[in-house]
Amino acid sequence: MSDASNSFPDIEFPPFESFQIDTIKHFRVNTAHFQDLYLDDYDYNQQINMVEDILTKQIENDTLIYFPKDEFNVLSFSPKSQEIYQLVKSFVDDFSNKTTEEILNFQKHQEIASKWHQSNNIIKNISYIFGCFVKDQESYQSLFYSNFEKNIESKKELIQFLHQSIVDSFNNERIPWFTIDCSDILITCNVFDINFIIPQIKLSFNTLQEIHNFVQMSHSLIPSQYEHHIYNFLNQKISDFSVFFNEVPQNWKYISSLFEIYEANENVKDFITKFTVLVKSRFSLYNPFQIFDEIHSLVTTNFMFVIRNIISTLFSRENELCSILLANYIHVTFMSLKHPIDDERLFLFDEICQQSNGLFIRYHCHNLLKRLLLYKSLTFDADERFANICKRKHMTTIINDFKKNQQIIQSFNNPSSILTFSLFHYEFFVSSPETTLFFPKEFEPIVQSFEKFILTPGKSTKWNFHLSQVTLKAINIIDLNIVKCDAVVASILLSLSKNGPSTQEEIMKDIGITANDLNEKFESLKAFSLIEYNQNKYSINQTPTSINKQINIPFIPKISNVDQKSVVQSIQLEAAIVRYVKIHPNQLKETVYQHLKSLFVQYEFTEKEFIDSIGNLIKKQILSPLECFQTLNLTYP
Repeated sequence: MSDASNSFPDIEFPPFESFQIDTIKHFRVNTAHFQDLYLDDYDYNQQINMVEDILTKQIENDTLIYFPKDEFNVLSFSPKSQEIYQLVKSFVDDFSNKTTEEILNFQKHQEIASKWHQSNNIIKNISYIFGCFVKDQESYQSLFYSNFEKNIESKKELIQFLHQSIVDSFNNERIPWFTIDCSDILITCNVFDINFIIPQIKLSFNTLQEIHNFVQMSHSLIPSQYEHHIYNFLNQKISDFSVFFNEVPQNWKYISSLFEIYEANENVKDFITKFTVLVKSRFSLYNPFQIFDEIHSLVTTNFMFVIRNIISTLFSRENELCSILLANYIHVTFMSLKHPIDDERLFLFDEICQQSNGLFIRYHCHNLLKRLLLYKSLTFDADERFANICKRKHMTTIINDFKKNQQIIQSFNNPSSILTFSLFHYEFFVSSPETTLFFPKEFEPIVQSFEKFILTPGKSTKWNFHLSQVTLKAINIIDLNIVKCDAVVASILLSLSKNGPSTQEEIMKDIGITANDLNEKFESLKAFSLIEYNQNKYSINQTPTSINKQINIPFIPKISNVDQKSVVQSIQLEAAIVRYVKIHPNQLKETVYQHLKSLFVQYEFTEKEFIDSIGNLIKKQILSPLECFQTLNLTYP
């Protein structure tokens, strides 16, 4: 058996132009209008003629007919209901005979499969339209298949011909599209003969991949009640399956087929023993991230013991590395989501983390704060659901804190995604966000003009994912290389760079901003001497005030009420505590309090507010829990 590079089974699909079944279209038949069915003058003949017309057109036409089945619902309660059922039944019988006759005349598997596929679609459509007349009688699909079975059960040549398609698929190590339908015909008509197939399979097995491909191919073509013949066939070909365990690290999904064989041979205990030896002796050679991926692919009811086996081997109270790897793996998984994550995977993560030591929660919560900084709706949904599943206080505290503060922040005069409770913690975490830009509605006019500036030759821009910071490269400006600012300030600078000296009205028109907002930004730009004002026009200053050839213009939200002010002040205080403890670890909390009061005079806070902030930082696992000496330290120095 050749060493196929791709995973089995490789099911081929028919080319579009030669397989019209998949391109079936509907055409509409004019609807009928019903009267009182029990009136003496009601014309039943007209309705029966309509039924005959629909059936005739459907059977003679490859295109499926559309007819609203509800229009027959009332007629199904009429005195003619049984007569219509018998009428449709006669058409179905004729159609089954016609299908059998055509199939018997075909010389190729492709032709047989196409006709079978087409006939299945037609009989399903007839059952859909006229199903209301069946009631307690045999369905039209059942009539069709049973009649078809009677017609071909004596056709030995056709039956062998269909079986040969399955044999050829095994021996050629691929599944052509028509083989699936050939197998379906044999199964539907109860004429599938496993004893015809097994003796003609001419394969040998030298690798685990070849075994896996064969087993998976059998699942696609062989009815489940005959699968024991497949395992018996493998047992005849291979005397010792244990030699294939060494191939598992090359691709973990192959182990599922190996387990099926051991299970069929009633040797599950032997499988567990050998697999345990494999994992314990060689897991350190694997890429741990790959292990997590493959663990997810093994999630089945019968295979959870394998997952628990890996978990118990990878995670121990002394093994901090795997706790870090799991936390980082979940971080990467959540940040890269394109669709909502399924609960099954979240429960698996929970089971793994329960086996790890307490360090997992510390690293996970640290990464959780990172993810909130890089807020994405799919990621937050995953984090919130995972926190609910894990029921860990540290995780739920961070999530609830975020939701509570975000609700207040959303009531700002300038609400947007750029301001989150964790924004002020951004400098304490190293990250390189790569995500799709999200533009708040109020920034859309600015964004439209900003996109034009990005494409302007001679300028270099880098736009942060959350729009709170844009990095501009300064060109031909003395002692200045970099300007970091928000998107509005960047738009002003790029507008002046493009258009030269401009009036306030010209800038407002160019970037789509109000006079009040523009004046606020002018104050920031003037503070850093980035713009100058002459003759009623603003222009870029060639000699601005900068430190280390860089200017950082902070984003400052508008605060309009007491709640908003309280939220922002508490965030600022937490950031100040973290900043100080990062530079001066192992300080008593009283000492930190006094130093902050003297160093950060712009922050007005009481000792109670200071203690509350420390409590919040400990809950979020940014600060380590207070020890007997009441010193403050970051959880991650």
